Amino acid sequence: MKAGDYVKLSEEYLYNDCWWKIRDINYSSILVFLEEKNACINIGLENITALKLKDEFEQINDVNISQKTCDELTKLFDKIHSDSFMNWKPSKDVIDKFESAIEKINSFGEITSQMCDTYIAKNADYGNSFDKSMDEFGLTAAVVRMSDKMERLKSLTKKKAQVKDESIADTLMDLATYCVMTVMHLNKEEYGYKD
Repeated sequence: MKAGDYVKLSEEYLYNDCWWKIRDINYSSILVFLEEKNACINIGLENITALKLKDEFEQINDVNISQKTCDELTKLFDKIHSDSFMNWKPSKDVIDKFESAIEKINSFGEITSQMCDTYIAKNADYGNSFDKSMDEFGLTAAVVRMSDKMERLKSLTKKKAQVKDESIADTLMDLATYCVMTVMHLNKEEYGYKD
């Protein structure tokens, strides 16, 4: 054991789970230093519970860095990252994926906007018949209407539609509208929304 080696201290000492660096040794005591806490104490040999030689300790702990070094590395990383980001140009693949995602979002918006227009028009024609049937029969009313649309969808996928005005897309949008209207009704019941 010599100056520069590392020791762990017995339980009566604070920071006994840390490795203390030996600063000085004499015949009856050892002066140890804990760098992280800037603490220095004099201990007896009997208070040492573990020992690591300087070379062994530094080899094992070479990945342990001080807070100052960590802060400096963080600043350097931030600078590199921001400089790199400023010069970053997306690849054609990234641009294509982004444009594809935007097209899908726009398409979804157009379809739901169309559903909203149809909902408003049909509600004006039929009155609030869906909510009235939901109030009278509960969720069963919604299930019946959605089931009718599913039967229509099955029929349309097996043969060409006899009714010219209703396509597979129209049937799917009606089905989706019934789903949204059902959620609206459930919200009205749960949160007390008014028509």
